[in-house]
Amino acid sequence: ASLLSPLSDGFDADDCLSVKATENELNDYGLAKPSCVVSYRVKGQNYTIRIGNSQTISDKSGYAVTVGSNPSVFFVENSKVPFAAYNAEDYASARIYSCDITKIKTMTVKTGGKTTEFNLQNVESDESGTDAQLNVSANGKTIDTGKFRELYVDLLSLTAFERVSDGKNSDTPYLQIEFTYHDYKRLDILKFSEYTDRRYFMSLNGSGNSLVLSTSVDTFINNMN
Repeated sequence: ASLLSPLSDGFDADDCLSVKATENELNDYGLAKPSCVVSYRVKGQNYTIRIGNSQTISDKSGYAVTVGSNPSVFFVENSKVPFAAYNAEDYASARIYSCDITKIKTMTVKTGGKTTEFNLQNVESDESGTDAQLNVSANGKTIDTGKFRELYVDLLSLTAFERVSDGKNSDTPYLQIEFTYHDYKRLDILKFSEYTDRRYFMSLNGSGNSLVLSTSVDTFINNMN
């Protein structure tokens, strides 16, 4: 909502920097390679707003902006384009993994030199098929479904504590969790590698930028054991 709200009631410029911008002006205003581009569609019509360099006019801070194919460059105050300063992380969920438990076929947990593979089956418990029972087994033994659901909630509760750019996957991560699914062929791998004594670097399928608190990871492992 915050991304679209400045556009929902119209989009008014506060000044005009150039009526018909030249190529040099577009470069100078940072619009040849805009830092932010917003495209949206209303009633079958496409609109594009390009945002360039920050500008200051009469002690007012804002950005150089073009709208669609209009050749003019406008000055728009910061408050009207708050998304210009957003980063991708501002939209990213802190949750590191999310999937409906009924979609998971296997969940394999590797930690401390031990591997536990949980197998999940959805068994229809009435003729309509609307009420399904989850059966869980691990290494050939039946697992209490309620306890497994609690463990899965622990996993879903793991959240990113902070973002980093220098995290690295370990060849021997502290914790590794692998998922396969009933409805499609795919293998997802979560790895938790030591970053500091109280932080683990988390990656999904080899990439990531999140740190997770060691206490929450240890809680998951302890509850599994």
